[in-house]
Amino acid sequence: MLDAAAGRYACVPAVGDSLRLADGSRALEILDDDLAAALMDAGFVRLFEGPSLAEDLPGPVEREARRHPHGARPDVRLIAEAVKVGASQFHGRTFSQLTTAAAGRNGRAGARGVDLALAADLAAAFYQALPWIPFQGDCLYRSFVLQALLAQRDLSATWVFGVQTWPFEAHCWLQVEDMVLDDTCDHVRGFTPILAV
Repeated sequence: MLDAAAGRYACVPAVGDSLRLADGSRALEILDDDLAAALMDAGFVRLFEGPSLAEDLPGPVEREARRHPHGARPDVRLIAEAVKVGASQFHGRTFSQLTTAAAGRNGRAGARGVDLALAADLAAAFYQALPWIPFQGDCLYRSFVLQALLAQRDLSATWVFGVQTWPFEAHCWLQVEDMVLDDTCDHVRGFTPILAV
């Protein structure tokens, strides 16, 4: 379960028979009243009153952005932009603030439409610059910064959050259509998307 307000994931074992997705939406139906009360008391779920949640999760990834050969010279300007985005827009923000900012950027970006080649080229350059970008191993940070750099160039990308069970792990990545920009297909296929921004 994702607590979007607090930015926490939790694995709740042995409740699979008591939970299901409502038909035609991503709303969770809890079939056991005691479990529903316990999850509500813990702050994991809340009653949803409103229209059905639209299915907005992207399809599976089939391609990944090209990688520059190792040893290629990184773009120093891109490194500076990435560090600036991280310092001014990421650090000190809550998960909710980060996803709200990303959604707003995506809403303003996209003037060029979907340009897979440009997005892939920027992702490849970003990948090459990663060793010089602080916190580059953190998927949340890496995806947030790359999404901001894309938006600065009027390109949008979907920020996808997924989970896997046993062992429980959460992960996020950027995706445009069926192309993953900041990871590999093999890695992200191991996660079930639960949120897309």
